[in-house]
Amino acid sequence: MKKFFITFAVFLLAVPLSANALKLGYVDMGILLRDAPQVNSINERLRDKFEKRREDVINMGKEIQDKAGEIKRNELLMTESKLKESKQALEGKYKAYKEKEAALAREMQQVRNDELGNFRDTITAIITKIAKKNNYDLVIKDGVMYADPKLNITKQVLADLKKMHASEQKKASSKK
Repeated sequence: MKKFFITFAVFLLAVPLSANALKLGYVDMGILLRDAPQVNSINERLRDKFEKRREDVINMGKEIQDKAGEIKRNELLMTESKLKESKQALEGKYKAYKEKEAALAREMQQVRNDELGNFRDTITAIITKIAKKNNYDLVIKDGVMYADPKLNITKQVLADLKKMHASEQKKASSKK
């Protein structure tokens, strides 16, 4: 599918659509995902939302390590049945730990994907606004192998994202 779009874009470059030149632009999503303040806000919200559970999982892992060390140190002093019972209890705790860790990772990833999906929608709206305002015929945001730097509108998109973020921060602080 990507090959089709790239081929289509190349075709559009080769065939003049009218007497006017085709106006193209591209956006580097990597730069937006790295530099946009909304991404930092998303990361902060995720950290705040999952910090307690993440700490619980880390503490659970430390407890398991401590218990394993205790069993190893006291192994010679324990009866065989007590040793077996302790190791089984440790295995149960380890299994619960791994399940809790995996569930947390899945939930964090799902929430991050949802947040980034909303952010991508915002980026698409801004790119559309800039394209219409500046009469672009085609703007590509992924799959660019090479483009002349003068076609890059990433800085414009990033500037609009920063303005939007500042406006949202102002609104949020005035509500407090």
